[in-house]
Amino acid sequence: MKRWTPMLASEEIGPGVSSNSVVASELLLEEDLNGISEWAPLSSSSSRMRYGISGSLSDSLRDSGVSTELLEQMPHEGLPNGIPGTERADRQRKQPSLGDSVVMSPLSMEGLPDSGEPLASPRGRRDWVSRQVEERESEFTQYQDLTVFAGTWNVCAAEPTMDLKDWLFVNGRKSDVYVVGLQEVQPLKSVSALITNPSCGKRWSEHIASALAREGDYVRVCEKQMVGIVLLVFVRAPLEHDVRDLVVMEAGTGFMSAGGNKGAVCVRFQIRETSFCCVACHLAAQQDSVARRKKDYREILRKIFFVKDDGEEDLPRGVANPKSIREHDIVLWLGDLNYRIDMDSASVLKAINQNEFGKLFAQDQFVTERAGDHTLFEGFREAPIVFAPTYKTRKAGEGYEVGKDGIPKRPPSWTDRILWRTAPHLLGSNMSADQKSLVMQCLDYEKSLIWGSDHRPVFAQFLVKVKEVDEAERARVYREVYESLVPEVKLDSDWLRLPRYRRGRAAEMNLVVKNAGMVPLRLEVQNLPASVASFPMAATLHSGEQVILRITVDSSFGDERKASWDGAAAFRETFDITVEDGQTRKVTVASSRR
Repeated sequence: MKRWTPMLASEEIGPGVSSNSVVASELLLEEDLNGISEWAPLSSSSSRMRYGISGSLSDSLRDSGVSTELLEQMPHEGLPNGIPGTERADRQRKQPSLGDSVVMSPLSMEGLPDSGEPLASPRGRRDWVSRQVEERESEFTQYQDLTVFAGTWNVCAAEPTMDLKDWLFVNGRKSDVYVVGLQEVQPLKSVSALITNPSCGKRWSEHIASALAREGDYVRVCEKQMVGIVLLVFVRAPLEHDVRDLVVMEAGTGFMSAGGNKGAVCVRFQIRETSFCCVACHLAAQQDSVARRKKDYREILRKIFFVKDDGEEDLPRGVANPKSIREHDIVLWLGDLNYRIDMDSASVLKAINQNEFGKLFAQDQFVTERAGDHTLFEGFREAPIVFAPTYKTRKAGEGYEVGKDGIPKRPPSWTDRILWRTAPHLLGSNMSADQKSLVMQCLDYEKSLIWGSDHRPVFAQFLVKVKEVDEAERARVYREVYESLVPEVKLDSDWLRLPRYRRGRAAEMNLVVKNAGMVPLRLEVQNLPASVASFPMAATLHSGEQVILRITVDSSFGDERKASWDGAAAFRETFDITVEDGQTRKVTVASSRR
């Protein structure tokens, strides 16, 4: 398995598995794998999003004994919901009586899927299998460390001539992945606020690429501009082939709620088995536009959905399987959020000079709005801010733009922010919150003292644990989980000894049959000899249920069998208990012990 080093400072079915089990597993796979899909490429292209069971998993399942025909067909509908005899009437508890299916134990709820669907249904089995495989994720998964740089800068239409080293490589540190969001790469005035000028974004993209090239071998995998917003993603060259399923979307929220002067550019991609979504945004400006900023945020979430590429000839057209921004393992949200500090300019400047950031946080619109509305950037985190506000600064020197009275024209604010979010399921369902927090750690959150704009660039560096999957091991786990769904019948004995003979009375014995598997089963008593009867002859059992079969031997066989019943001579007959998937258990009725 290929690995990388983070740039951080400082067959045949195995023994014991029967061919019947394999057949049953394939039958289960045929209906149960329907709907299980991964965001995995079906071709080598890294620029388009493709869907389906990943090729490596499919190959591993095929190697494990799952038929090629089954994997290729992948039906869109499962078998009928339930099996014959699973009606609720069959689950009623009854007292023993001839001809009835007698249930002795309550219906087992163990293993019931989270969805509440019974294991008798294809959906219920899929949910249960997914949960069981997730709980065993550690058997086929390991994690590799990856360093990710996230940077945002409102460049205020400046030309890209400044040295970016102190922004991209603070203290000489390099990252494996660079995610850069820029705002106002072109003037947002008149018609230029509505139409994208690609040359502006291209100049900035090339300038950043040149800065990275001076420090290492990096490949640009994403470059997208929407009016003044630009989103760039670079990766170290050895990582290029690990990036797949890359899709870019944009959402304008500006002029008439659709213009690209405000809004977001988003990209989603995967590195190994970890999915990333990066959002570069520019929200509504002005001190009193708090409600508009909240609306912009929600519009971005509403508009951005990553869907299938209908242009692919081997994919059905018009069939969407969307993923939203939040449906990714790692989400980076960065940009000019434009939230201000609700204090007068003089008071803000005084607090900055006295390093009293706590007073400013108490009036920071982003902080107060999130406290009052937990749906605003729900699940996102921001590292502690230890730097002075990044807006509105002097373009050609230190400090803030001030009037003749020495007071800033606008209250300095932390308009430029970097947030992140990790999916709840990362590192498995059995991990604690503290362990899950290790999936993505923020190592730095700071601003850079680069001039040229009335904003200062902000950056964060993260240590991210990227998931790697051993496909052969995952296929093994899938196979084992599916095979656990094969019906399993358990008898309290497969040898019934006749009691003492009484003239005119049939010999009676009880045989307890239990469903010890996870799925419902239908059993039948077959191949009974003329002298033996069973009541009932068939039963349907859910997981954990059992039935008493009353086995009788006819007394009409007379005196010639009396000695046999007394044990002086041999009496032996056999019959079968057959489960619907083809399993058969032999039961012997005899006058002697085994």
